[in-house]
Amino acid sequence: MLWWETDNALTGHTNNPWDLAHTLGGSSDGEAAAIAAGMSPIGIGTDVGISVRGPASLTGIVALNPTHGRMPLTGNYPSSPDRMWHVGPMACSVADVALGYALMTGPDGKDGYATAAASAGLGYTRIPERPLRVGWITDSVFGPIDPEVAAAVRDVAALTERLDHQIEEIRLKILERIDCTTVAAAFFAESVPELHAVAAGRESELPARGRVTTRRPAPSFEAVIAAVQTTEQLRSAFAGVFVSHDILRCPVIPFTAPHHGLAEYEVAGTTVEAAQMMRATMPFNLTGLPALAISAAISSDHLPIGVQCVAAWHDKATLLDFATVIEALIPASHRRPPLV
Repeated sequence: MLWWETDNALTGHTNNPWDLAHTLGGSSDGEAAAIAAGMSPIGIGTDVGISVRGPASLTGIVALNPTHGRMPLTGNYPSSPDRMWHVGPMACSVADVALGYALMTGPDGKDGYATAAASAGLGYTRIPERPLRVGWITDSVFGPIDPEVAAAVRDVAALTERLDHQIEEIRLKILERIDCTTVAAAFFAESVPELHAVAAGRESELPARGRVTTRRPAPSFEAVIAAVQTTEQLRSAFAGVFVSHDILRCPVIPFTAPHHGLAEYEVAGTTVEAAQMMRATMPFNLTGLPALAISAAISSDHLPIGVQCVAAWHDKATLLDFATVIEALIPASHRRPPLV
């Protein structure tokens, strides 16, 4: 929970079906493992920074982080930071993810965020009728990136460009200036009182990661205000980008599935903290934009590489349509572990 790797005190690490020595990413990774291994056709995950798209990217499945508020958060724990939590479907295909979205979206009368009714169209059965304007976010804004991951994103760009979609590499200066994982830290502290209430008197029984979370110091008032202001600036920057682009594309995770239990990773010859895993996904939790992860390639060490597609708020139809195009271009072998 609230971590970039699952390690349950009862069952141990969640293993990646592609290679059991590797992790799957975030706290919805059990669902991703079950789907990738053929144990389940469809599932649901919660994503506060990476936990739907990350496990999908590292297991070769598809996952959708819908526009914030489109799927109710009723029953989600911890409820804070509710401004960043997303609930999303996970499956082996874009069509199944779209079906899951259609079944679960819309208000439930309990979650104040989920006030917009679901749109009638599923948006996944047609190829876009016009060339889409696709912005390819420069890899360098997310810090060090594995050359094979960067190549996979470039290759997807080349494939979709052949279908007359307009591909343009863009630089978002605000992403070069800030690290969204740092901005989000000011909001994560909102969950600490809930965790304390559950663990009261039994703090010693918490796993190491739970203890780290409950000991998180409260941010200063100035830090929270700065985080709110930066988030609004980020939202405005994306609003400007979607005036001239239909889709944004970037990596999901800047490297392939790492080994279990690492506090830092080696990426393109640079050592980075494990939180770097969320560098390319966190901006869309902060802003509430819909983002989808889909398999794009297989690395030289036989692990899946995902690509992340992002659309404007509430434009899930264009997002799912474009994902359908990518899915049709990528070999099915990139979406199923060899042992399944």
